[in-house]
Order: sequence, then C-alpha cells, then structure tokens
Amino acid sequence: MPVSWSIKILERLARILELLLEQDQPALLLDALPAHLAPKALRAVAKAGIWIVVAPAKLMFLVQLADTHAFLI
Repeated sequence: MPVSWSIKILERLARILELLLEQDQPALLLDALPAHLAPKALRAVAKAGIWIVVAPAKLMFLVQLADTHAFLI
C-alpha cells in the first residue's frame, strides 16, 4: 500500500478515535513494512495522538490468528 493511502486511512482512523482520546489512549499495531514506517505516515499518526507499536518482522502471525487460522476453513 502506498504511503498516501496509509495516510488517508490513518486520518480517517484519527477522526473516528477522536471521541475516545479524552478517556483512552489508542495504539496502532503495525508490522515493519517500510510504508507503515515512512516519516509522513508516522507524522500523521503522531498528529492524531495515536501511539505506534511496531511488531518485529516475522512475528505478526502471532497477533493475526484470525487471518492465519480462522479463515483457512
């Protein structure tokens, strides 16, 4: 996914989460795909007040059980 699409998605996510920022701290779990960690994307996330958690390479499958197991049926 190009960085521009990532930023559009992050901006939309920020608008949705804006109501929760007074009581909760949203965090976004990302894999280490370069587009996710591009400076423009990281600035968009920081501007939205969302914390970034980067999962090390080859470990995302541990948190994507629905993708790796539930949909195999």
